[in-house]
Order: sequence, then structure tokens, then C-alpha cells
Amino acid sequence: MTPVSHQDLVRRYYDILNSGEWDRLNEVLADDYVDHAAWKDIEGLRKTMRDLNAAYAGFHIVTDDIFGEGDRVVVRSTAGGTRDGKPRTIRSIVIYRIAGGKIAESWGHSDSFF
Repeated sequence: MTPVSHQDLVRRYYDILNSGEWDRLNEVLADDYVDHAAWKDIEGLRKTMRDLNAAYAGFHIVTDDIFGEGDRVVVRSTAGGTRDGKPRTIRSIVIYRIAGGKIAESWGHSDSFF
């Protein structure tokens, strides 16, 4: 897979996150996917997405920047929603490692948590 198609894979991942169809995450994440920062695995990610969508009306993630080289793709994103009538945002940078046509690992950092 070329870096451009790696970026397309990660874009598809964000599309799935924003769609609410988290059962489709297996389309883009390896069965043994590991998140080294927060949710640990696919089930942890699904739980986090359910919780965020329940807590923040209109929760959505925007990919502000995306680039890659080799088997790595980096995304700078802004996520946001509304809680108690107030807009809330969080900015993140995540590095993804692609293997076998799927996202195998991720390492992320965010500026704050809503």
C-alpha cells in the first residue's frame, strides 16, 4: 500500500468514527489493533465513541491535516460537540501504523479533554 492509500485508509477510519457505525471498525482496524494512548483496543474505542456521542451533542471529528510516509500516517484533528449548551473542542495529533492494509497501532496526544 502506498502512503497515499494509507492516508485514504485513515480517512475512511475517521468517516466510520463520524458515522456512528462503529461495528464497521473491523473494516479498517487490524484484529489485534492496539491504541497505545487511551482505549487500548477496538472494543475500548467503540465504548469511547458511544460515550462521547452520548455526552456531546453533534460530536464530530475533523481531520485538519493528514500526511504519511512509509507505513505511518499522522493526523492533526479537532473534535467537538455541545454539552450543557456550550461548544466543546479537543485537538489531537495521532500517529497510525499501517500493516496488512489495516491500521495496526496508534499513538495519540490531545491538548485537553473537553
